Amino acid sequence: MKPKQQKLFHSILTLIPQEGWTPTAFARGAKKSNLTPAQARKLFPHGIEDVAEAFHHSIDEAMHSRIKSKRNFTTLRTRDKITFAVRARLEAIEENHEAMRRLLIWSLLPRNIRKATQHLWQAADAIWKAAGDTSTDYNYYTKRLLLVVVMKSTLSFWLNDKSRDHADTWQFLDRRIEDVMMLGKGLSVIKTVGISDIVSFARSRFAA
Repeated sequence: MKPKQQKLFHSILTLIPQEGWTPTAFARGAKKSNLTPAQARKLFPHGIEDVAEAFHHSIDEAMHSRIKSKRNFTTLRTRDKITFAVRARLEAIEENHEAMRRLLIWSLLPRNIRKATQHLWQAADAIWKAAGDTSTDYNYYTKRLLLVVVMKSTLSFWLNDKSRDHADTWQFLDRRIEDVMMLGKGLSVIKTVGISDIVSFARSRFAA
């Protein structure tokens, strides 16, 4: 992001815990940044939707940065690479815990479901590629779908986790990753999500 976008982005982000992902948060953030509504719209033409997009990108960038800084990442087992990446993504949003909670609720609105699912798919794709996955057949989609399921369920668990240093979340994540890495348990993982989530994913990913 450009400096002015960055300033506006952070101004709005500090207001999300109180205002939610709303036009009000966007307007107040613009005022806080000494910008007129027109100036703010030039930076984020679609308003709060663009800010949400920027938030997702900032999380992914932080995750990639943590992966790159992990000295022995390339020597880890595949499951450990996946676990590290998912955990890094969650740790990157620790200081914006409430903003993420609000975003999860906002993402459930019908007009936002498709974009939210695409963000999760893109993150899952990036994680598998970072882990060295080069599949191009049906396994490409299966692995990413399963990881989307894991990321979604782990995020929900993490948001409500009161354990010290999120210890319960990391145990939960380990169990979910184990499910993904064991082909025999793959279908059971999908079934725990429910048919509505699978349908929503399919529509978001494959709808014209």
